[in-house]
Amino acid sequence: MRKEILFVLILILNSTILIGQKESNWKPDITHSNFGFKVLHKGVSFTVGEFREFDIDMTSNGSGFLNAQIELSIDAASINTANDSRDNHLRSADFFETEKYPKITFKSKNIKANGENAYIVTGNFTMHGVTKEIDVQMKHNGTVQSRESQLAGFYFTTTVNRMDFGVGPELPIANVAAEVELHAEIEMIKE
Repeated sequence: MRKEILFVLILILNSTILIGQKESNWKPDITHSNFGFKVLHKGVSFTVGEFREFDIDMTSNGSGFLNAQIELSIDAASINTANDSRDNHLRSADFFETEKYPKITFKSKNIKANGENAYIVTGNFTMHGVTKEIDVQMKHNGTVQSRESQLAGFYFTTTVNRMDFGVGPELPIANVAAEVELHAEIEMIKE
């Protein structure tokens, strides 16, 4: 009888906690955000660039981000490496084929704590028409009140093998590496 009463009390407590958690929606402040990448060139230095057009939707429950849902959409044609010739080549059928595959996307499936304010986000990453599950490191830099808005800062990073997604020819390390580091500094605004 005591076990049954204890079980009912635990259910009530958990329900109260869940009811008390309010869902929050977050959108990026693009003027204070950046989505970049770097790839090893000639085996000695990195070529760096960014995607200038992207959107992130984040939904969180409660005060933290452990149960957040994250969706990312990148306009592949917005790639910018500060070299028009290279950027046009990257947009072509040799690499991203942006006319055929205009979006690069990520949709989270699970988030696990990985230290203080740090998380591992597992989700489906789609690029060049290929979807694979990847892990992304996420660091919550903090949350502040700014005027009438609540702001949260995040740093995301992961490494993908472009060959797994059919992006570009397989080149010797003396040209362009297959491993590409993706990183983003994102400032989110609570709606």
